[in-house]
Amino acid sequence: MANYMNINDWGKIMVDLSKLIEGKNLTDVEEKVLRYIIDHIDEVVRMGVRTIAKNNYTSTSTIMRLTKKLGY
Repeated sequence: MANYMNINDWGKIMVDLSKLIEGKNLTDVEEKVLRYIIDHIDEVVRMGVRTIAKNNYTSTSTIMRLTKKLGY
């Protein structure tokens, strides 16, 4: 039987951002937003771009650039 992770387990995982962002040339603001997304994954999956931007005191363009740099 495969060992799959439940979405509720995400909060228990410490994510090493350096491996995730390596070679992506993220700005400090983009890194901050990414950390916010990881730290609040349960809420973020129900948010839109505008809400994520508002909660991080940044623009929707910043969020869209981040997603593009990460390949989404």
